[in-house]
Amino acid sequence: MRAARRYAGEVKDKEKQFVLHATTFLGEQERWVEFYKPLKNSNGEILREDVSIEDFMIDGSPDYKAYERAKRGYEPYTPGQGRQRTT
Repeated sequence: MRAARRYAGEVKDKEKQFVLHATTFLGEQERWVEFYKPLKNSNGEILREDVSIEDFMIDGSPDYKAYERAKRGYEPYTPGQGRQRTT
């Protein structure tokens, strides 16, 4: 499911002719495997995929620093509830 969700997100704005059919995606060539691997940034850090930018909005603008810290696992985060501050 993770691979399918990631692939769907990647091709959502592409023309249908360039989107793999399910039989190709799941078939013998196992094209899904490349989308199943953990998401990594340029430093090789594994990133959380369940972090939503919507949970980091302050006065209509995203707090990108807090968002990136949560994606990297530096701050506790609960999906759908935003960041959890520790005191």
